[in-house]
Amino acid sequence: MSRDPIPPCMDPPRMGLFRAFRLVALIEGVTTILLFFVAMPMKYALDLPRAVEVMGPIHGYAFLAYILAMIAALWGRGWSAGDWLRTAAASLFPFGTFLNDPFLRRRIAQDSGGAGPVPGVSLAQAFYLGMGLVFTGLGFAGAFLPVLPTTPFLIVAAACFARSSRRLEGWLLRHPRFGPLLVAWRERGAIPIRAKWASLIGSAVGFALFWIGSDPAWWLAGLVAGLMIFGVGFVFSRPTA
Repeated sequence: MSRDPIPPCMDPPRMGLFRAFRLVALIEGVTTILLFFVAMPMKYALDLPRAVEVMGPIHGYAFLAYILAMIAALWGRGWSAGDWLRTAAASLFPFGTFLNDPFLRRRIAQDSGGAGPVPGVSLAQAFYLGMGLVFTGLGFAGAFLPVLPTTPFLIVAAACFARSSRRLEGWLLRHPRFGPLLVAWRERGAIPIRAKWASLIGSAVGFALFWIGSDPAWWLAGLVAGLMIFGVGFVFSRPTA
């Protein structure tokens, strides 16, 4: 008597490939968001083309890794051309890989012969995790670039991780440099005086570099100045830790 073939999803190596593919999809989705919503606005609104020069190749490598991981994980599953096209196209649009993740999980569960849902994060968790990684990157960049703030980005990042990854949330809260800022914010809505002055000085220096380096139109200079004044005003309106 011949045995029924093991469904592809139930094969541990194949399941490992699928999990690796979902991780690559998450990384690719984050790089797409950074390219579309951070690097490109910096290039066209702030006249800082270096952002796209750096982020473009990173996204290109992430896209290539996504396609290769997709082929390795899904080849031989009997998927239709439409399913392949949908999964490939998800990498071309912001948030596409996050929106496509529930579809992937349902299809793999079907391939497993009804063995139950595939373990993993939900769509909302994937979205918050991606946003947390984006804001963490912006926050750490702000520690070295005066044009970007640090504390507000990390506050948002910690809030996103609270809804998606307790491990990353704990890592931020325990960080030797940024952890005390985040803990003070959560406990009392307070910001240390040192961080307030760093925000003010960083914003002033950043606007000066922006003004000198790009010679912006008056409306753009006013918009950037207004956003910086609003951000600094909000920081100084909070209690002092």
